[in-house]
Amino acid sequence: MPCSANIAARDAGTDGPPMVLHIRRRAAGVKTCARWLLLTAWMLAGTGSLRAGAVWTNDFHAALVQARASDRPILAAFTGSDWCPFCLVLDREIFGEEAFQQYADANLVLFVADFPQERVLPRAVARQNRLLHDTYHIEERFPTVLLLNPQGGILARTGYRPGGAEAYVALLQDLLKQAGWKTNAPTTTTTTTNQAAAQAAAAAGKK
Repeated sequence: MPCSANIAARDAGTDGPPMVLHIRRRAAGVKTCARWLLLTAWMLAGTGSLRAGAVWTNDFHAALVQARASDRPILAAFTGSDWCPFCLVLDREIFGEEAFQQYADANLVLFVADFPQERVLPRAVARQNRLLHDTYHIEERFPTVLLLNPQGGILARTGYRPGGAEAYVALLQDLLKQAGWKTNAPTTTTTTTNQAAAQAAAAAGKK
């Protein structure tokens, strides 16, 4: 969001002499910029919590192997760790909290596909992440959180949700239940997705 008086001009009112309107718009723009800068500073202060306290991998092949061995679903987080505001909020408010980490340690395999703008990833990791991005049709929706079965098929798709770690854990549990995980209900897994996931895993395994 750019810092410009035009950002909040529509909220500054449209009645009054031109000079008064100009002052209102400038004041509204300054307030908006100040709020944005404070929010950005708060979020950046919380970066780095992803993978802290819980075991995350950036190797999709390893995640699949672990999921099959433990018979657990994979939580795959597609994130922009150094540029995406809501990715930072998701990291800070949910992934970095004990309630999520305890649930994940007992129930999930955690995988992260990062798409940073400032940091350069190893070539094999960047290639793997781009293939997964295309396979799962992430497009530009960051953050995206997928729940996958041990074969890489999609069980559920979500993203950032406000409410904190406990509410997010409840959401994950509900999504897994709806997908039929550990029940007799059918899942949303498709052969096409499984084949594409296998290709991504093969690419990851070439690192």
